Amino acid sequence: MICFEEFILVGVVVFAFIVTAMQIKAAMRRREQYMVDKTPPAYDYFWFAEMPEGTLSARQPFRKAFFWWYMVTTFGMLWIAVNVPEWSTVGIIYVLFAAISFTVYLVEYVDPYITDVTGCMLWGFGNYDDQILEGVALATPFVLLGFVGQGMQVFQVLQIEGMPVASLVLTAFLVPNIEELFFRGFITSSVAEDIGCVQGAFVSGFVFAVFHGAVYHKELIPLMIVFAFGFAASMVDLRHKSILPGLVAHTIINFFYAISIVSSMA
Repeated sequence: MICFEEFILVGVVVFAFIVTAMQIKAAMRRREQYMVDKTPPAYDYFWFAEMPEGTLSARQPFRKAFFWWYMVTTFGMLWIAVNVPEWSTVGIIYVLFAAISFTVYLVEYVDPYITDVTGCMLWGFGNYDDQILEGVALATPFVLLGFVGQGMQVFQVLQIEGMPVASLVLTAFLVPNIEELFFRGFITSSVAEDIGCVQGAFVSGFVFAVFHGAVYHKELIPLMIVFAFGFAASMVDLRHKSILPGLVAHTIINFFYAISIVSSMA
């Protein structure tokens, strides 16, 4: 039997899916699914090359659905910050990540040419089945680490004492969403638009690994794996100008490790 707090977090997840589905349906009535990307492919600027401003911006289909999806998930993290004392600092950090990303996305939507400092990605321009499949493929080797030696110790689960369902929601849903929004949607895009895809992926992967330094007790092998995921997710995302592949992969990885730990808490 789940407690009230867990019921609230499950409700956040359900509401996120419902409101996003409604916004996608409305966007399809506006025929946003037929929007065409008029900017050059990001991979044309693969290595030490500056992209034209606006190559990676918020002017993509389903932007209202994207906005509502992240508004609701950020509310879930804010709820964690306020109501779960042991994770309040973590919750505040993630809410700040979301606030920074939202600010950048707003600027990039209003006028992607107003600044040459930032860039961003939403869910790209179609090919969503390919994006999801590539996300699954990206997740597979990291999930398989769980079957090799001490692989299960590579990834960490944010455990809320006495709340296995809340721990699962936090680790497998809220954390991947906000991390992908910030690290891939904001950092990867901003750096890649200025100096190239590989450089953007490298910087994003490095910052992603540094951010997880305390979580993994500064152990080299786990941090190298975190860097490898950040780099690979960035490269796949840039191919589609979308954070969806990385989000799918991140969610699968976190869910796999979370469910194995959380099941022992129940």
